[in-house]
Amino acid sequence: MKILDNIITQKLENEYVESGIEHIKLMEIAGSAVARFIYDKYGINGKNIAIVCGRGNNGGDGFACAKKLYNGGANVVMLLASGHPKTNDAIDLLGRGERAGINHISYAVESEREAFIRCLNNSDIIVDAIFGTGLKDKPDETTSQVIDLINLSAAKVISIDIASGVCADTGEVPGACVRASYTVTFTTQKPGHVVYPGAEFCGKVLTASIGIDEAKVEESSSQMNTID
Repeated sequence: MKILDNIITQKLENEYVESGIEHIKLMEIAGSAVARFIYDKYGINGKNIAIVCGRGNNGGDGFACAKKLYNGGANVVMLLASGHPKTNDAIDLLGRGERAGINHISYAVESEREAFIRCLNNSDIIVDAIFGTGLKDKPDETTSQVIDLINLSAAKVISIDIASGVCADTGEVPGACVRASYTVTFTTQKPGHVVYPGAEFCGKVLTASIGIDEAKVEESSSQMNTID
């Protein structure tokens, strides 16, 4: 199986969007894939699940996952690691979650921090949707604190796309990093999933399809492969 870096992955996703699918639909498919894994692995009815979301599109995947899990019977809360999302699709998906009845709590708001920490500590499962594969530098101080809190929790941790804090193209871990039990990534694995030290933080990596043609993946210029 091919291993694709971030540039090639984004190129394939952009081509897929240009073929007619909306980018927000890709995020919903990704969020649904993570929710399905959690349902199959742990069951969700009555489970306390915290979805910890960043400000970019990885957070949008998290909001989509939250809505799926909530509709399936889980007790879900959306935790904002560093404030409200800044991309239009993520903002839209947060709004959909709110309208469905899911509460959100922001660590960036001082008066909400105690409730934020309590939700993490009371969770059976934590979904890490803070950073995606575009991370290049170490997380800022506020987000690093959230990552440390996740790692202190006794909950099972599932990362969306890659453990937050791992550089997807190199496997480097420049600062605080989520230590995941499982990572659900999309289309193919990335170098950071298999190159240390990043591989150590990603846990067991599962690859889900979001609809990109496998032939286009195999035709890509990447020279990295896993051995089946």
